[in-house]
Amino acid sequence: MSNKCLSPCNRNSGLPFLKILLISRRTKPLSTYSSLVGEKNIVLMGAPGAGKTTVGRFVGQITGLPVIDVDDDVLEKTWLMSVAKKLQEVGGDLFLEEEGKALQRFSTSGSVLSLTGSNPMHRASMQHMKSNGIVVYLDVPLEDILERLERMKVDRIVGQEPGVSMKEILQYRRPFYHQWYDVRVLCESGESAEAIAVKVLEAVKRYQDITPETFISTRSTTEDSEARKDSVFFSDVVVEGLASDGGLYVPATKLPKLTPGEWQRLVDVPYIERAQVLLELCIHPSDVPAIKLQEMLARAYGQNFSCTEVAPVRHLTGNQFLLELFHGPTASFKDLALQLLPQLFAFCIPRTCNYLILVATSGDTGSAVLDGFSRLSDTDKERISVLTFFPEEGISQIQKAQMISYQDKNVGVIGVQSHFDFCQSALKQ
Repeated sequence: MSNKCLSPCNRNSGLPFLKILLISRRTKPLSTYSSLVGEKNIVLMGAPGAGKTTVGRFVGQITGLPVIDVDDDVLEKTWLMSVAKKLQEVGGDLFLEEEGKALQRFSTSGSVLSLTGSNPMHRASMQHMKSNGIVVYLDVPLEDILERLERMKVDRIVGQEPGVSMKEILQYRRPFYHQWYDVRVLCESGESAEAIAVKVLEAVKRYQDITPETFISTRSTTEDSEARKDSVFFSDVVVEGLASDGGLYVPATKLPKLTPGEWQRLVDVPYIERAQVLLELCIHPSDVPAIKLQEMLARAYGQNFSCTEVAPVRHLTGNQFLLELFHGPTASFKDLALQLLPQLFAFCIPRTCNYLILVATSGDTGSAVLDGFSRLSDTDKERISVLTFFPEEGISQIQKAQMISYQDKNVGVIGVQSHFDFCQSALKQ
């Protein structure tokens, strides 16, 4: 089954002309987006009630691309019955299988597709969608979704049965959404579909073009155009560490900004998810795909931190608060960076290369480095080793005991009969 010519609005919604005018005033000209994806599809994914269908219509109107709603234009046309009736007839498990097979048989290009809320639970059909599409996850606040579903009286959601709350269904599905997306659109509470559509297109545009997201040295003294010639990408920064002129790498352009509403979304989420959202904005997906970043963060900030909040903020008194950064495996604040960095390093280096990393430490850094790299997979330990140098008389006995306790095959420690500055300068030479 294929389709290339469905109209942008195929649910007889009769969107007011005024809204179309509002979109044209808020967004860039049509020509800016018309060739954005070429033959690829923009695939909108999210929970039931996330607004995929409505947002898809607006994306179609802005770009001029045909819009396909999987519920109406694929499933119901394939089954010749409503989705609700099909679910009632066959039950949840068989419904997921038949839904997935119907989507696998469907193909199109250069279109906007609005998936069902349960499509991501079928692996083969999602692999089919990703093969010719950019999957955009509409990350909508749970409270907004629950309110919409209650108002809409939706009765065609897989898993709806007595004793199971809608919140439980949505929480169960969330890992499936996280597994498949290429880019995430963080939606504010109450944000309009028009505004989300613009975010979708900006996210797709960023996904397609890595060139603006480069890094330059802090010691660069040339004009901007000249500095950009020597710029590198995030994966290069991770591997190289320092710039060739001895400077530190910084973004060539400004850091991404979040709106107050987007910051508010991150207040109550777990540390790992908060870190993922922020790092996705700073690391281009062509350097580190979202699913790989998710896996690294789970390894870096999972069971190895003694506090589930990782870096909790404690209220002292009045307007005084304390950020606790000592819950990592070595009780050093450097664990926050050095539990993740080895994972990034192992991912970014060429698979055919072996690396020996030399480290000079005056105390806490050494044990944090050793612990982080000792947690790599056995395969990565074969490619990456760390040798740490410390001044014998310049650190505490606890720090020394921590470092010499690491016995993994890819880490080693050497005490030097001198001071830290000697250790550091010797390695730099």
